[in-house]
Parts: sequence; structure tokens; C-alpha cells
Amino acid sequence: MANDDLEAYLAGLSARPVEPEGHVPLTLDRNHLHSAFNDWLRGLRFVPGKLKKTAMLEDDAEPMYVPVWLVSGTAAATYFGERGTDYKEKEETTDAAGNTQTREVTKTRWEYVSGQVQHHFENEVVCGWSGVPDGHAHVLKPREGALQPHSADVTGSHKVQPCEVSARAAFGKIRDVLAAEVRRLAARDIGGDKQKIERLDVRHVGVTLRHVLMPVYRGRYRFRNKDYCVTVNAATGEAAGDYPISAAKVLFAILLGLAVVAAIVIGLIVAFKK
Repeated sequence: MANDDLEAYLAGLSARPVEPEGHVPLTLDRNHLHSAFNDWLRGLRFVPGKLKKTAMLEDDAEPMYVPVWLVSGTAAATYFGERGTDYKEKEETTDAAGNTQTREVTKTRWEYVSGQVQHHFENEVVCGWSGVPDGHAHVLKPREGALQPHSADVTGSHKVQPCEVSARAAFGKIRDVLAAEVRRLAARDIGGDKQKIERLDVRHVGVTLRHVLMPVYRGRYRFRNKDYCVTVNAATGEAAGDYPISAAKVLFAILLGLAVVAAIVIGLIVAFKK
């Protein structure tokens, strides 16, 4: 599918209401919801110590179905750029006293390169309802084989949220993610010690968008007089949410990392002197 064909495909999907192609059944009851929330809490890093002990999901979370776009296809790109190869060269300098000193400097030799890379993507998730933040949407990806044919009565009495994101807008969000991934692949393909990408021509091939319904719980918990939102996949129990960061723990992790690097450097210097 050339980019012109992709635009026509997206325009066709966006021009009319799109009915869900499938759905994933809701299987997570309220008891398991709290277990899923606690599992998510235990996996968090750099949060205040009291958060995992005191945070509790409020009891007003209700199951619902939300619209999801599943985007698949291939991003194929031709790149043009340069590969940099580092080399060492001795350089003489003269200090203020007239003494000549020699030092070794690193320089880079550049050569022109071009090539092609491609990235296959499958079932990338864009939530079609604004009530689920983009940062939570990854938990809505259905497991392989979980999707079932959709009909009007499969959602039962559960609320179904409206689809507020068009197919074109959904692919626009995925396009930004693909651009970063294709650029990373191009840099890796160029190789060498340094890379310059001067031009990147991307084509999207075989793109499909499927509109499906996913079961979720949207809940809240309170910590230090502030509310935080959580999204739980009501089929898998996978959760994503907002949470506070402990500045002290982040600082400690940075200092620990610097201490490890310093110890390695000192060890190498000592070994070299021997």
C-alpha cells in the first residue's frame, strides 16, 4: 500500500461510522480487580514508601467497554546519511613556557551511506475514548486468540463508551511511534561509531485498522490528598496508572549509578598502572 493508497484507505474509514469488528469478553470480577491493582502497585519503582502500604482502589470503579483501534502493517524506509568511524591521531601542542606536548585525540572519518530498513508492527493500540490516557492504552492490547465476533448483545448491561478518535487520527498517533522506531533501525543499520541520518523516506505498507471493544475498569486511588487514575484490562488484569515519584529515591538511584561507574573507572586505572 503506497502512501497515497493509505490516505484513501484512512479517508474511507473516517468518512463513516465504523462498527466494532470484535470484542474481548469481560472476565475480571471486582475481587480480582483489587488483586490486579495491588499487583500493579507492587511493581512500581521510585514511589514513596507509604504508597504501596496505604493506597487503596476506591469502590466506585465499574466495568465498561471502550473502543480500541488495532493498527498493523509495515513501515519501510530508505535512508541517506553518513557513517562515522573514530580513529586516534597524535597532536602536538606548545604550552605558555614553549614546551611541546603530545596528546592523542579522537577524530571521526565520515563516509556516505544509504540503505533500506523495515519495521513490521501488529496490533498497536490506540484507545478511541478520551477517558483512557494514551499512557495507559498499552494495557488494552488483546491477547492472541482472545478476540471474538461482535454483536449488539455481547456487552450486556455494561456501558459502551463512544469512539471519539477517527481512523486517521488513530494512525497519526501510531505514525509518530513508527517514525522513531524506523529512525532507530536506520541508525543501527548504518553502523560505525557515529551516525548521521540526512534523509529518511518512509512508506507504510499493508496497513490495516480494526475497531474492537475492550473491557476495562477505570478506577481511582488517593494518596496525600491527591487523586490518581488507574486503568485495568478487565480480561487480563494488566494495569497501568498514574503515581507519585519519590525524589529521594530517584536521587539515590542516580548517586548509586555514579558510584558504580566511579568504582569501575578507578578499578581500570589501578589495573592499568600495574
